[in-house]
Amino acid sequence: MAGYKFFILLFLIFLISATCDKSKTEPSKSPIPPKGSIADIIQNHEQYLGKEVEITSQFMGWQGADSGPPVTKSDWVIKDDTGAIYVFGPFPPGCRPPDTGIGKTITVNGIVKITKAGQVYIQSK
Repeated sequence: MAGYKFFILLFLIFLISATCDKSKTEPSKSPIPPKGSIADIIQNHEQYLGKEVEITSQFMGWQGADSGPPVTKSDWVIKDDTGAIYVFGPFPPGCRPPDTGIGKTITVNGIVKITKAGQVYIQSK
């Protein structure tokens, strides 16, 4: 009979520990992406390469960059006070080149990448 009580006690301890809210004791596993300027990302791309960034900027459609698109001809441009950079990925809500949303302030979350030719861009999420 004592062995039976032991297993019930062990089961109750397991059940209680499995239902505890661990989110209060464990740190968040998804870090907040750094907020950088476009010029900083381009000039210091080694620090950002492969990392997620968040940039609040203006949607420029297919205009405003000094070079051609890095991945596809559908890549689009964002611009802040420091420069412009291409983004590879879906268009933000309410923005569609050639004219819809041009100049609209948007926030882009994405991974900083670089082409074989050395062109820095952001792959949006």
